Amino acid sequence: MFSQRSYIDKILDRFSLQNVKPSTTPLDPHHQLNLAQCPSTSCQYKDMCGVPYCEVIGSLMYAALGTCPDILFAVSFLSQFMQNPGWPHWEAIKCVFHYLKGMQEHVLIIGESGTLAWNNKKCAGLAGYCDADWASQEH
Repeated sequence: MFSQRSYIDKILDRFSLQNVKPSTTPLDPHHQLNLAQCPSTSCQYKDMCGVPYCEVIGSLMYAALGTCPDILFAVSFLSQFMQNPGWPHWEAIKCVFHYLKGMQEHVLIIGESGTLAWNNKKCAGLAGYCDADWASQEH
């Protein structure tokens, strides 16, 4: 049984997000993020200079690769903006923390003969998905 409950608590505390409300999805599918939302003025750069965007992405990547593969798409998508993140990108990262807060009681169980269980619900095997919308996003 694999769980990162204590790690999730630790990163929630580290980034002062321990009081976020739980959510059921890591990203809002209707919220469009793009490169046009990156800072372009000195005032926008100043607003984002104290935001630990890269550190948060690294912390979330560790959780995703360990026991939270359900956030992997969101983290990889948000990592595209690491060079110049804007305020909408930071708000989207906070959505991932809302999701982790709601999912921190869930555990990944790898049983005998390679069967998996997610939160004590058995799975026959792993399923994979790919981007099937013909790369409709601009970046």
